[in-house]
Amino acid sequence: MKYTKSELGSETGDALLDAIIQIGKELDKKNPPRTRTLAKRLLSNFNKYDKDQLSKMFREFQRLLEECVKCEEDVLDLDYVVEHNLTSVKRIIMSES
Repeated sequence: MKYTKSELGSETGDALLDAIIQIGKELDKKNPPRTRTLAKRLLSNFNKYDKDQLSKMFREFQRLLEECVKCEEDVLDLDYVVEHNLTSVKRIIMSES
């Protein structure tokens, strides 16, 4: 799925939430067990995080995803994000604060 920077910054947050869910699905499709583990952890974050922790995770994802929007196309490609920014995605998902 592809998203624009304005969609990701929308006040409703619908596109951002959808993008985060799609990242989880992309991680789950990958072969290495560690990416599937990240997908499971992302899902568990939604279940165990309090409001402040969820807000922080959303802000960090929003920052990362907006930075990854291709300027010339103004479009975010989630496959690219998962493939080329896995370290940042992992840092956001595994955050314990």
